[in-house]
Amino acid sequence: MNSHRQLNLTSLRRNLCSRLHAGGDDTANMAVATNFQPFIHPAQNTIPHTLKVFAILLQFLIFANFAATLQAQEKPREISVCFYDLDKFTSEESPERKTLLEQFIKGINPDILVLSGVKDLKTFAEIKKFLPDAKFAKMIEAEDKERHIAIVSKIQPQETKELTDLKYSIKDLELPVKRGFLHCLFKSGEYSFHLIAADLKNRDKVEGANQTDMRRYEARLLRYYVSEIIKENTESNIMIAADLNDTCGMAPVKEVYNRRFNIIKKLYDIRPLDSLNTSWTHWNSGNDDYERIDYLIATSSLLPEISREKTRICENNSWDNISSHRPIVGTIVCKDQERWTKEKLDSIYPNAIYEGPAGHFEEDKTIGDKPKRNPPTKNKE
Repeated sequence: MNSHRQLNLTSLRRNLCSRLHAGGDDTANMAVATNFQPFIHPAQNTIPHTLKVFAILLQFLIFANFAATLQAQEKPREISVCFYDLDKFTSEESPERKTLLEQFIKGINPDILVLSGVKDLKTFAEIKKFLPDAKFAKMIEAEDKERHIAIVSKIQPQETKELTDLKYSIKDLELPVKRGFLHCLFKSGEYSFHLIAADLKNRDKVEGANQTDMRRYEARLLRYYVSEIIKENTESNIMIAADLNDTCGMAPVKEVYNRRFNIIKKLYDIRPLDSLNTSWTHWNSGNDDYERIDYLIATSSLLPEISREKTRICENNSWDNISSHRPIVGTIVCKDQERWTKEKLDSIYPNAIYEGPAGHFEEDKTIGDKPKRNPPTKNKE
């Protein structure tokens, strides 16, 4: 008997081939296995122990490569959506401010960038270059000629719809939705989601109308539009990325939530946080107020696919030199999951979502319910 440990060649080849067959049909790897011809002792049709070790290592490498490929194929794509209100950013800004914006956007590097507060097409042409690998860029023209909504995306949407001629009436006054809505349908394999960009009327006073009512009517039209999508397909994944120009307890925002609907129709506030667990997105320099007026809002069908770990408020030491707003990011894992039960939805996204540990600037409140008021009392005589 040879001093080396022996392994029968026929057994080795049969073992290697059967394992490769179990892992999948890989023609190239099978060729390696079936044509494997090491140095063989001519008389005993055996191979030395060192080549046995080599054969085992070869099997391991083949299977490891196959497993890694299979895992990469099965892992769903993640798509990051960033909303950023640029606060009337123009092409006339200083080079320093433009550089700060470019660095901030490139640092975030979202797959889809939703913008509001873009001055004009010239400004948009400069900003969209900050995502050099973008395949899609669209800015819409509505009634407001100073602030525009836009989307820049590395993914080409399957469908795009510009809603720029919506109108509503307050008493005898017919008014337009000032900035319109931009709707894109994105697909990744079998997965799809709707993204709707909005920027509701600001708080500037308007002669002949109440500015809060104007914003509420715009929010109502946005809600109607989303409801139509849900009516067509109750499993639609929908995200609204918007500056609603109001805090969460105000009537315009509650119009969008509509908490009294069932879980299929109601919308949920994703509410990103920053590294300090604060939720404000806008600084009002006039009165030094920090508010959350920028939102990512989603249907319950989309919530299980939101990666909370990768959903955040983006931070930058120079943010206030760019805009009075901070950008927010939500990440979607593109694989349909079963809709959560009402109990789970309420535990993660309850109506009173501001009672958690976040050290934010919002008062704790229950969304969608009218504030309780003390009944009038009679004066004692």
